[in-house]
Amino acid sequence: MFEQLVGVVMPIFLCVMIGFIWCRTGQPFAGETITPLVLNVGTPALVVWSLSSASIDFFTFVKMVFACLCVLLLTAALAWLVIKLTKQNQRLFLPALIFSNVGTVGIPICLFMYGEQGVALTLGFVTVMTLGHITVGVMMMTGKPLSGVGVKQLLTQPLVLATLAGVVLMLTGLQLPGWINSTLGLLAGIAVPLMLIALGVALASLRVRAWGKSTVFGLVRLVIGLLVGVLVAELFGLTGAERGVVIIESTMPVGVMNYMLAERYSSSVNDMASLVVISTFQAFLCLPLLVYFLR
Repeated sequence: MFEQLVGVVMPIFLCVMIGFIWCRTGQPFAGETITPLVLNVGTPALVVWSLSSASIDFFTFVKMVFACLCVLLLTAALAWLVIKLTKQNQRLFLPALIFSNVGTVGIPICLFMYGEQGVALTLGFVTVMTLGHITVGVMMMTGKPLSGVGVKQLLTQPLVLATLAGVVLMLTGLQLPGWINSTLGLLAGIAVPLMLIALGVALASLRVRAWGKSTVFGLVRLVIGLLVGVLVAELFGLTGAERGVVIIESTMPVGVMNYMLAERYSSSVNDMASLVVISTFQAFLCLPLLVYFLR
């Protein structure tokens, strides 16, 4: 059990620490190049490669999509209640408590827990969460509806196109030529390590100021996520890797994308930065317990 626990936790921790130390020692990190490379090349390649080669069917993929929708709705209801009772800023805290880091942190954990099947199972979750974040999340922060231009940009996102391509391959049973599949596998290999290193750089560069409030709401995000994840897994009758992926992805910390959106749309950037950093460290501290619980 201990060896399995270390095998899941340590690769993730070490990759994040590489990025953290890299940034704190003043080494250059071309985030404006690496982040788009991961989002527009590595992650879409991972999506197509995983969906076309993994042992999950279309029904399972759709089930994970609906599980994610249920998680989002239940999390939103509980988060709204907590924010209402504590009289906090809804535009800041509501998207932070709803939209978690299912990609950068969730995908690596599911990979080390359940292998390629775990990655394939996360993709429905990641796609729904990402689309929700850049639509509903933006509307929550701005208080304005999404424009037509925004919808067009959304539908042409590489992640969306890659998911559609992967679903078509899954439905039709078509096999990609060996050289294309090998190329996708090679490109997919850059996604997870660079995600984690970039997360470490982000954590090192953000500054924590609102310690007390961020600590409380970071824990609220994790507790709500765990409760909702277990509830949805029970409601859907999920077992094995499916159950584990839903609970893991539901229990992820506040997403870094919340900080990026706050920079653009909100005046509470420092509060969001504090919340992202503290909730991420809280999640890493709780990760061994989560892995032990799911084993």
